[in-house]
Amino acid sequence: MGTFLILILILLTMNIYSKILDKFIKKANDNFYNKWLKYGLLSWKKLSELDIDKFDDWCCEFLININCKSVSTIYKSYENNLIIISCIKNHEPYHVLCKLSQNKSDSFEKFDTLSLNEAYMFVGDMLENNITKGLILSTGEYTNEILQYINLISDKYLIDLLDGVTLTNEHRKIRNKKISLFLQSQSYL
Repeated sequence: MGTFLILILILLTMNIYSKILDKFIKKANDNFYNKWLKYGLLSWKKLSELDIDKFDDWCCEFLININCKSVSTIYKSYENNLIIISCIKNHEPYHVLCKLSQNKSDSFEKFDTLSLNEAYMFVGDMLENNITKGLILSTGEYTNEILQYINLISDKYLIDLLDGVTLTNEHRKIRNKKISLFLQSQSYL
């Protein structure tokens, strides 16, 4: 009877330790993943595989790294993988539309794209908030419709477009600059 009770206590203790260890491992993995997103070499494919919350974090960090201030998410659609961020760049208000375009196949030729309605919504939001400068970040590419629309409204709205390839290239430049600055600071110690 005593041995049976000891076995039950050992099993319960192991179960409790297992749950604690699982939480610790998840926290460590999340911390590693967040650092990797921030400092690691991020491919277009990896960027497009993020969930909407991690993509939101990544976009906010990206904007901070390109000298935007007061970066704040003001809209997020889980259904459409859309985020609108408000920020200040060069002392002017900006709105940033972030579209998480996910790969629909094993090739890189079939990404979701930003729809014309999503672009209309974004420009309507800019109009409503009296903002004339914007940025659209997408992990996919832009259709000719979108490019024509942005060109059509360019006399009233200055909107820059960064596609998935450009985003990852810009991220690499930021990462390389940070690494270079870090190495320079270490050489003087």
